[in-house]
Amino acid sequence: MLIDCLLRMRSNPTDKNEFITYSKKEYAKHDSQLNIIREFEENYSADHALKWHTRECFLYQLLNKALRVQNIDLLYLFEFFIRDLRNQLEQYRSRSLTRAYRSQLMSKKEVQQLKSFTGQLISMNSFLSTTLDREVAVFYLGDIEVANGDLQPILFKIEANPRIDGVKPFANITPFSYIPDEEEILMMLGSIFRLAHIRHEGQLCIIQLILSSDNGHDVKPIFDQMKIDYLNEGHSSVGEFRIVLANMGKFDEAERYLLRLLDESPSDHQTKETKEYNLSVCYVNLGNVAERKGDFNKGLVWYQRALDVRLRLRRSNDPSIADIHNLVGASCFRKGEYKSAIESCNEALQIYRHIYGEDHTTVARISSNIAAVYLK
Repeated sequence: MLIDCLLRMRSNPTDKNEFITYSKKEYAKHDSQLNIIREFEENYSADHALKWHTRECFLYQLLNKALRVQNIDLLYLFEFFIRDLRNQLEQYRSRSLTRAYRSQLMSKKEVQQLKSFTGQLISMNSFLSTTLDREVAVFYLGDIEVANGDLQPILFKIEANPRIDGVKPFANITPFSYIPDEEEILMMLGSIFRLAHIRHEGQLCIIQLILSSDNGHDVKPIFDQMKIDYLNEGHSSVGEFRIVLANMGKFDEAERYLLRLLDESPSDHQTKETKEYNLSVCYVNLGNVAERKGDFNKGLVWYQRALDVRLRLRRSNDPSIADIHNLVGASCFRKGEYKSAIESCNEALQIYRHIYGEDHTTVARISSNIAAVYLK
């Protein structure tokens, strides 16, 4: 979900430059990589994303590192490249049933853990590089007869049907690869698979995976609930990304991301009202993050800024204004400022009554909140 949210956000033309600056600092003492970074800076274009991804260089190393440790700041800089890869995989996506293979060494403990997921859905947190040639995949394992006693040679056997609704794209990238003789099938970051079964052929462990989608019965309720949460944020990709980061416990990263948005220049095609509204959404999300971090004073400041902006844009009885009044009231309650909490909740209540009438659940909920404050 994190990557899906990232790709739905507006692309920033400065991201590539920031990424290059970051990469030069990371590889300041590696002349060969610095030369490749300069080549990337001068020659990279979106239609060469696949070729760059298959090249063993700084780009591949940094992307794998960012995905492995969930480095949000670095993933944010990688947004342009991940988007370009996704677009190329969509453009050249396979149209027929594909069987692909991938090999690696795993600890025997990890294999036992995987066995407990047999029949269930699993998600890959990286771009999955596979090959059409089983023998090539096995070759990369080396001499499996002399493998380390704690390590298990694994061969993933993957069945991928591109006609299944909702599956992420995959493509034969051999024509675009920096190493064009491997018959490589690249599968999109975040691809979902059903773990069909695990069996052994001598020293080799065969794990059967079937490409699935997030529309499947087992996973859909989770995604649907996430989408409901996002809708409650006002259809905002800002809200989506903030929720995902907050649910991961990455409050500092969420705050840095939102503050970064405040510093960015808005899109030229946006109206002044849209720019102001988006600003208020950002303020609300900053308030939420501050409260999740336990800083209720800062949260209240951000909510008040959001309210000031929203009052300039909307009629005073707009439901979105009531929502922010309610947030202010809740924040005051947490600070022990009960009089202010009642005043803000009453402001929200009057608007909700005007819109929904007395019998609506929202009116009942706010009335209950006010009663709870009076009991303090």
